[in-house]
Amino acid sequence: MAKGIFLDRDNTIIEDLGYVYMVEDLEFLPGVIDGLRILQNYYLLIVVTNQEGIPTGRFTEEDYFRFRYNMHLKLKEFGVKIEDEYYCPHLIGGIMKTYNIECNCHKPNIGMFSRAALEHNIQLSDSWMIGDKVSDIKAGKAAGCKTVGIYSRELESIGLKEENPDFVTNGFLEAANYIISRS
Repeated sequence: MAKGIFLDRDNTIIEDLGYVYMVEDLEFLPGVIDGLRILQNYYLLIVVTNQEGIPTGRFTEEDYFRFRYNMHLKLKEFGVKIEDEYYCPHLIGGIMKTYNIECNCHKPNIGMFSRAALEHNIQLSDSWMIGDKVSDIKAGKAAGCKTVGIYSRELESIGLKEENPDFVTNGFLEAANYIISRS
């Protein structure tokens, strides 16, 4: 069975400018390219991303797919292969209760992880989740993965106390090196 690195997208691998969907706003965070190059030698790279901009009308699914295509193309130019990307186009709870629908994919639910494990023969207990939000850490743990938190205000105020990721770091390259040292 394969091992996977599950990656949150916004503020983990790309700069989060708030509902990023325009190709000209694509900017990888420091250390991401080098970190992904290291990780792909041992793991399948899988993006799992909540995309609440779709149900709130900030952008369309077509916008999302255009951005995704260009992000994967740019990563390929840098020698990085994203094996697959799963997204949740639903909005669950929060202020917009009218969008509260039956959904098993919106992190912290594990639908995207389960689907990736099935489609790519991934052993979740040998895999890692890297993200900057409490929902990323909760989803990774619920799926049976080890977790790395990329330091953020949300993790500082809530997640480090409640969720206790396996490792917390300020940067992606450090996360990659930590994971490889534990493999």
